[in-house]
Amino acid sequence: MLLKNLKQQKACYGVLQQLLELQKRAIEERNDEALMAAIKDKNVQIQTLHRLEQEFNRLIGELNGEQKESAEQQTQSLRQEIVRALESLIEAENACQHALIQ
Repeated sequence: MLLKNLKQQKACYGVLQQLLELQKRAIEERNDEALMAAIKDKNVQIQTLHRLEQEFNRLIGELNGEQKESAEQQTQSLRQEIVRALESLIEAENACQHALIQ
């Protein structure tokens, strides 16, 4: 369950990355309709991501010490990929803000 949850989180980050690219393009093209659609879709993905994070935390909380340690080892690479995805999202969000300024 933990690995499945993390894979779903990673997929959400991928969708968010695509939506931020659409948002940036809409800003650059001054396309308000496309911008609002991207923001709306992005908000849905963020809500999904928050739900998945809460579920992950609940699942981790139900494990005993040994199980937690094992789960941490099994999920380490996926968690690192998620951190990299988050860093990419921050860069994309900054690019959107920069596009707004111009």
